[in-house]
Parts: sequence; structure tokens; C-alpha cells
Amino acid sequence: MNLSPSEFERAIAALLMDPGYRNVKVTGGAGDLGRDITCKDRNSRTVMVQCKR
Repeated sequence: MNLSPSEFERAIAALLMDPGYRNVKVTGGAGDLGRDITCKDRNSRTVMVQCKR
């Protein structure tokens, strides 16, 4: 709870890189349509992540 919402999103994005997600981008903010992070999995499928803390 010590992280701001944007810091939390960046921390989660960094964690996603470890298991092999690629092109990890933090997209959160006003008008993000619930997508805080977008990335690609090992099969090149687009993955959208919504962060809640």
C-alpha cells in the first residue's frame, strides 16, 4: 500500500517480464478502458492486465 497506483502498475509490469511476457507496456490512466498493462505471451497473443491493489 506504500506504492502509488502508477508505481504499482509499473511494479506489476516488471514482474510480468520474468515469466517471459514481451512488449510489456504500462497503459493505465484516464480512459484506459480497464487496461493497465498490455503485453504479448510466448505464443504472441496479446494479454491485457487490469491492476487492483
